[in-house]
Amino acid sequence: MSFSIVHYLVIFLFSWDKFAFQTTYKKNLNMNIDKMTHLIYLVKTESTGTPKELSQKIQLSERMLYNYLKILKVKIHAPICYNSIKNTYYFSEPGTLNWEWTPQKAHSEVFVG
Repeated sequence: MSFSIVHYLVIFLFSWDKFAFQTTYKKNLNMNIDKMTHLIYLVKTESTGTPKELSQKIQLSERMLYNYLKILKVKIHAPICYNSIKNTYYFSEPGTLNWEWTPQKAHSEVFVG
C-alpha cells in the first residue's frame, strides 16, 4: 500500500497531537501546516538561508525546524539537501508536493432490483 504526502501528514499530525496533549499542551510541539508549507516554498525557491535564519523566517526553534526537515526527508522522501556555499536548502531533483484536496469522482448509483 502506497501512502501519499497527505496520509503521512495526517498520521503525523494525529500522533503528534496526542504527544502534545500528553506533554501538558506545550504550544511549540504542535506542527503547523502553514509553517510546513512556508518551509517547502523557501526550499523550492532556494531562499532558506542558514538553519538559524530559516528557523526565524518560519518562526520555529532550530530543533523544531530539524524535526520538520526530518519529516520531509524520512516520511515523505523529499530530496532535501543543504548547499553550504549558497547557504540554502534545496530539492536535489525536480518534483512536486501536492497539498490540495482532490475530490474523487462520485460513484454512480447502483440499481438493485
